Amino acid sequence: MNELNLITSVCSLIGTISTIFFAYLAFRRSEKDEETKEVQMETNVQNDIGYIKESIKRVEKKMIKLEDDISCMRERLVKVEVKLKSQIDGIKERGG
Repeated sequence: MNELNLITSVCSLIGTISTIFFAYLAFRRSEKDEETKEVQMETNVQNDIGYIKESIKRVEKKMIKLEDDISCMRERLVKVEVKLKSQIDGIKERGG
């Protein structure tokens, strides 16, 4: 009986140690998976930020072009108004 108790105790000890060991391995594996997911999320966020920055740059370039176009149209409109006014004044002077 004494040998049976010893064998049972040794088996219990081995079972306990192996359970702790496998739990540790599972913990390490899940920790690595979490790190991988965090790195992927961080990479996605950085990519999204880069895309947003590029989009803002494109919008700024388009706005600058629109401002230039508007400025050019204003200049052209002023020239047309001046020319039209001079033509209207010429017509009025001729008595029309």
